[in-house]
Amino acid sequence: MVDWTDPGVISKYSSILEQTNFICLGLYMWEYARSWQVELALICRRIQPRWPLVSSSLHACALSQKC
Repeated sequence: MVDWTDPGVISKYSSILEQTNFICLGLYMWEYARSWQVELALICRRIQPRWPLVSSSLHACALSQKC
């Protein structure tokens, strides 16, 4: 059984958590870097915004009647 109050265990798992956070941040930044042209076009109003995810989410919410 793992002693979760042991300083060695706490140190080990805190470093794993820190690395996981950096991986998630890196993935988020990569996705944002890949879509910056679309973001800029939306801000400059060169393309019209579309909301397919919002409408499908609202439809699913209305069907479940839990909102």
